[in-house]
Amino acid sequence: MLACIAAGCGSVPPDVDELTFVPLPDTPVASPATQITVRGAGAGQVQGLTVIGSRSGIHRGRLVNDRDAPAATFAPDTAFEPGEEVRVSFHVAGRSRQISYRFGIAQEAQVDFQAGPPAQPTRPGQVQHFHSRPDLRPPTVRVTERSSATARGDIFIGPANKLGQAGPMIVDDDGNPVWFHPLPGKLQAFGFRKQVYRGKPVLTWWQGVVSSLGYGRGEDVIYNTSYRRIATVHAADGYAADLHEFVITPQNTALITAFDPVQADLSSLGGSRQGVVLDCVLQEVDIRTGGVLFEWHSLGHVGLDESYNKPGKGQPFDYFHLNSIAVDRDGNLIISARNTWTVYKLDRRTGRILWRLGGKRSSFTLAPGTAFAYQHDAQPDPDGTITVFDNGGNPRVHPESRGIDIALDTETMTASLVHQWTHPRKLIANSQGNVQTLANGDRFIGWGGDPDLTEFSPDGRVVFDAAMADPDTSYRAYRFPWRAKAPGRPAVAVSSAGPGTATVYVSWNGATDVAAWRILAGPNAQSLIPVGQAPRTGFETRTEVVTSEPFLAAEALSRSGKVLGVSAPVARGG
Repeated sequence: MLACIAAGCGSVPPDVDELTFVPLPDTPVASPATQITVRGAGAGQVQGLTVIGSRSGIHRGRLVNDRDAPAATFAPDTAFEPGEEVRVSFHVAGRSRQISYRFGIAQEAQVDFQAGPPAQPTRPGQVQHFHSRPDLRPPTVRVTERSSATARGDIFIGPANKLGQAGPMIVDDDGNPVWFHPLPGKLQAFGFRKQVYRGKPVLTWWQGVVSSLGYGRGEDVIYNTSYRRIATVHAADGYAADLHEFVITPQNTALITAFDPVQADLSSLGGSRQGVVLDCVLQEVDIRTGGVLFEWHSLGHVGLDESYNKPGKGQPFDYFHLNSIAVDRDGNLIISARNTWTVYKLDRRTGRILWRLGGKRSSFTLAPGTAFAYQHDAQPDPDGTITVFDNGGNPRVHPESRGIDIALDTETMTASLVHQWTHPRKLIANSQGNVQTLANGDRFIGWGGDPDLTEFSPDGRVVFDAAMADPDTSYRAYRFPWRAKAPGRPAVAVSSAGPGTATVYVSWNGATDVAAWRILAGPNAQSLIPVGQAPRTGFETRTEVVTSEPFLAAEALSRSGKVLGVSAPVARGG
C-alpha cells in the first residue's frame, strides 16, 4: 500500500454497470471510521454483503437505504484497524455475478495541530469603530480606484484576524461595511461568498481554526437572506472540514476538502521511512442528510514525486495541497493542487484523473505564458476556458502574481494564454487568492496574501481597487449583487451636542434597503414623534437634531419612505 502512496497508482473502477462506491476501489488511505456506500442499488438489492478487514476480521453493522436515491450504506459497528486492507463482496438482486473490491485503511499520524498567530495590535485607522455598535471592530477597507464601469454588487471578504476581528464581511464600493459577523475566539472565516441552495440565494463560508501549516479544522455553514443559519456541513468518516473549499452544487450537495496526516515512507524523496504526509481528501456530501456521495484521495492518485515541495524535518509533508474544487460543464470535477503546480480534471464517478494541466506530468503542451506555480482557484468558464490565480511565489518563481485565462484544446492537447491580469504595483501573493468572472465580463481578483482587491475590465483596465488594512488578508474576494433583511432592530446611540440638540448615531448591520433614517424624540419611551431625518451614509449614519427631549429612537426608511424597522428608544447620553 505504501508503494501505491508513493507512486500514485490510481483507482481501478469496477466493471459493474453504473454502480459507484465510497471509498473508491483501491483507495489506499481510507479513514478507519469510514462507512461503505454502494450507489446505484438500494439496501434491499444489496445481498450477501461481506466486509472483512485483513486484521480486524469480519465486520458487522447496519445496511441502510439512502432516502433520495438508490444507494445503500453499510455502517460498521466497529472501526477498521489502521494499515489494514478491507475486502468487500456482495451481489445485487437479479444479477448472478458477485461483486468484489478492496481498499486500504490509513495509518493515521498524530500531529500537533498548532493554530496560526493571534490577532496583532492595531494602529490608528486600521480598525473601524462605531458608536451604535461598539461590539463590531472590522478592519478598514480603503478604496483607491473606483470607476462607474464596475459590475453591480457588493464585495465579499473574510478578514483573517490579523487585525481587529475575524469573520465574514460585506462592504460597498466605498469600503463601508454592509454586514459584518465577528467570530469568537480563534475562529476564522474562509471562502465567504454568495451561492444558491435549494433555489434561493444564501451566504456560505468555512469557519474553524487554522493550523500554522496552512490547513484548517472546522465546519461549513449556510446562512439565508435574513442572516440566520439554515444548515451546517461537516466532513464525514471521521475527517474535519478544511478551509480551502465549500461549493454548493446544483444538486444541493456540497463539495468540501479535508487534510489528513498519514504515515508514509518518504525515503525516496530524502525524508524519513517513518514520515508523515498530508493526504488531501475531496468529499461530496448531501447537505440535508450528511451522507457521502463521492470521496477522492490525493494519495493513490497522485504520486509524491509530482510535488515541488520536499519533506521537511518535524512537520508533515504537504505534497499536494488541494485548494479549489469546481464542477466542469460536463459534470466532472476540476481541482487545483498548489504544491504540484497542477490543475486536474477528475471523473466524478470513478475518481480517475482525466487530464493534468501544468506541473511535472502535464497532459497539455503549454504555450508561452500559460505555466503557473503555487496557483489557486482553478475555475472553468462557460466558454470552456479556465481561469487560474497564478501566485508564482513562496518561494518566488514569477516576478508577479496574476490572474490568467487559459484556453484548452483537448484534440491537440495544447493550452494557450487568452489573457492575463496583473496589478499596476506588480503584487506578489505568497498565498491564497482567486479570480472571479463577473456577469459583465470583468474579472474580480482577491490577491490573497496581499490585502488588495481589484476589478479589471475585459481589456485589462483597473476599474476598482481597494485594500484591507495591512497586514490583514482575505483568502478570497468576490463581488455579488446582494439584498437582505437584517435581523433584530436598528442600533442607536445618542450624545448631547449642546443645549437643545443631540447627536444621533444609527446603524443596522446587514440591512441593504435602508435609504434614510427618521429620528424620533419624546418625553418617554412610549411618546416619540419625528424631529429630523437624514440620508443613510455608510454603515453608521451620524446626524444632529434639535430637541431637548430625553428619549430618542430611529426609524429605517426605504427609498419609497416605507418604515423597515425602528430602534429601541434610548436615553440621551446613553
